[in-house]
Amino acid sequence: PSGDVDWVDEIMQKAMVQSYNLSLAKADKVSSHLFSLGYFNQDGLMKYTGFERISGRFNNEFKLFNDRLKIGENATLSHAWGTSVTNNAALGGMLYNAYKTVSITPVYDLDGNFGSNPIADISNPLGELYRNKDNKDRTTRLFGNLFAELNILEGLYFKTNFGADYKNLYKRSFKAKYNELNTQQPLSTLSTQNRWNFNWVFTNTLNYLRTFDKHTIGALLGIETNRYQEEYFSASREGFASDDNNFHFLDAGDSGSQKNAGSAFTSKMMSYFGKIDYNFDNRYLFAATFRRDGSSKLGNNKWGNFPAVSAGWRISSEPFYDIPAISNMKVRIGWGQNGNSDIPAYSTIDSYMSNPNHSNYPINGSQSSVTTGYTQTRYGNANLKWETTTQTNVGLDLGFLDNSLTVVLDWFNKDTKDLLWERPLIGTVGGTNQTVWDNVGKMRNRGFEAEVSYNKSINKDFGFNVAFNMSAIKNKMTELDGDVSYIGLPTSVIHSLNFDQEVSRSAIGQPIGSFYAYKEDGLFQSEAEIKSYTNNKGELLQPNAKPGDIKFVDVNGDGVIDGNDRDYIGNPLPDVTAGLTLGVNFHNFDLSLFFQGMFGNDVYDLTRYVGDFYNQSQYNKNSRVVNAWTPTNTKYFMLVRWEL
Repeated sequence: PSGDVDWVDEIMQKAMVQSYNLSLAKADKVSSHLFSLGYFNQDGLMKYTGFERISGRFNNEFKLFNDRLKIGENATLSHAWGTSVTNNAALGGMLYNAYKTVSITPVYDLDGNFGSNPIADISNPLGELYRNKDNKDRTTRLFGNLFAELNILEGLYFKTNFGADYKNLYKRSFKAKYNELNTQQPLSTLSTQNRWNFNWVFTNTLNYLRTFDKHTIGALLGIETNRYQEEYFSASREGFASDDNNFHFLDAGDSGSQKNAGSAFTSKMMSYFGKIDYNFDNRYLFAATFRRDGSSKLGNNKWGNFPAVSAGWRISSEPFYDIPAISNMKVRIGWGQNGNSDIPAYSTIDSYMSNPNHSNYPINGSQSSVTTGYTQTRYGNANLKWETTTQTNVGLDLGFLDNSLTVVLDWFNKDTKDLLWERPLIGTVGGTNQTVWDNVGKMRNRGFEAEVSYNKSINKDFGFNVAFNMSAIKNKMTELDGDVSYIGLPTSVIHSLNFDQEVSRSAIGQPIGSFYAYKEDGLFQSEAEIKSYTNNKGELLQPNAKPGDIKFVDVNGDGVIDGNDRDYIGNPLPDVTAGLTLGVNFHNFDLSLFFQGMFGNDVYDLTRYVGDFYNQSQYNKNSRVVNAWTPTNTKYFMLVRWEL
């Protein structure tokens, strides 16, 4: 039967969120204890998806030797499970497939089975969700910390803290066989994945804080080590005798189709840091910090030094201050650096892998055996170094109505050098991964932030608060190393991301990830207009165009419209972001609402690739195509065909 189905609406549902918590607490002069249990349940926005979690928390703290020593621990154990689907993919996202499915595709056929798409190779989206409903991701996690703090002398404290986070993920994906009109899966397949990671951080600090008359001095010295380990294993088979849940195990599949893979990595970090704070009469404030960080992810340049200083002046505490309407006024200025080494482990070394389909070869001409070979899977860069961001900020804090109304204003400039970027290599380098991590250049973020908040207590039982914040940031790539003017995607991954189209580049003078495309100048209205669109030699710029096609701009003026005429037409970064929080409290109850928005960012609408253009006629079309250009409808809304 033919349908009339809104497929996006068909796969979506109203999603309920439930959260329940039970806590027991006890405290006295020498100890405190907390035990809590929690259950969380969230339905997915798509049918047959959702997430659940149960958790338990146990915290203890003890004070010994007349409060000179504190010891304690915080531990949380949780187990979560749920069903999810892929959405952020151009070639297989569930939501995008629903958008592409033509409305005449019925949800069910006359026999009660999922209906078939009559004209496109897309399976029934609701059927896909239903067949995926038993594929659960299960995660068990244990994290917490042990700590101790010793008061050595008056104002001098030593604190040690060991934190650990262990996570184990088990994922099973069974794809049942099905047969629809234009797409099918003849054999059921099962893939399983097990991944665990263990992250621990060991921190030791010595902290000094004393007040002498109007002077307050603080100092901090510390050392921190961090280690992260991860291991991964996956296996798959196909050809299962039954799709029943009792057969969703690898041994039930055809052993001849068995595949497996596995990997592991470790990364380490070590840091030394110190800080000095000075406060005179709560009027003049000064702070200075210094960090020295070392990362195993960087080869010949493991260590980086990152200083920072800041100062503040509370003008409202000066004897000469006399502005009753402003209860607090403070100006701030700061300068500092921080580092980033967040790249995949082992990016500084080459790696190779043996693959019988790619690397083995009968070098001696044998017809019965091959020589094992290796394919390069990673190009290392031993000279990688820390990405360093230098930030300068100037701020103003204001308080009104005895600080019930506060205003915080900040201007900042962040210059990042030695940007860490996965840079594409030319296709002739070979291997399975045609990229290399590199320090590619410099980037600037400059902007303004503001926050206004108001808190009011009407009486001891009732109060409310309002907070508004906004930020305006301008991003720009200011420099690229080497003889390049932009960084794009490697050709080896473009197809899987965007139908072989490079639509964004990061170039000097442009924001990161700017959209890069042809510029258009409306549509051709007639054959005469096409024939009049020529270069200085009288040659047609778009000889294959027809009335109603896009008229492209010869950006570089060379008399030919080709890939060199693409230009930067926008970027996905917002000009302004803003948020509004509204809250009210009554007795032991509170209610809050939060709103957030982005303004001024451009959006690349990939849905129009299949929703507008005639050469994708097997897919669902946008309703605006009914108002497409025709010789008698020149007040078009969009177009459905273009030719150079």
